[in-house]
Amino acid sequence: MPAQVSIAQVLRQLEQWAPAGTAENWDQVGLLAGDPDWKTRGAVVGVDLTPETLKIAKKRGFRLIVTHHPCIFPRSRGLSRVVPGEAEALSSLIFDAIRSGVAIVACHTNFDRCAIEVVEKVSKGLGLSPKGRLFEKAKDGDFIKLVVFVPKTHVD
Repeated sequence: MPAQVSIAQVLRQLEQWAPAGTAENWDQVGLLAGDPDWKTRGAVVGVDLTPETLKIAKKRGFRLIVTHHPCIFPRSRGLSRVVPGEAEALSSLIFDAIRSGVAIVACHTNFDRCAIEVVEKVSKGLGLSPKGRLFEKAKDGDFIKLVVFVPKTHVD
């Protein structure tokens, strides 16, 4: 069994890779639920907090779920409380995670901006050398979205 580390230690490591200060000011990143003093021997990583990610964390005895998308995002989801059995499934799921001693951390736009591994893999796959990020801000503050379509015959 791996050594246990605190959620705070994991947060410090994530902060080195994707500092919270690089996230958009509207974004919700970092520890969203749980106690930084809790200890864990592993983490479940997923795009979103789902019943499946929580089930896997509980089954493996991990006390941490790291998601890309924040589960508490007041501006878009209007989550106003975290209580059991709430009609809103996400509220109940967050409550269940906390009650089970599972912390939830999100790395969203801070990861988008800082994860050089994504840029390196895409560049290598295209036979290019990375010269910068694919994720840039337009001068007016809006994002630029790059969409690429690849024929099925060239997916590999």
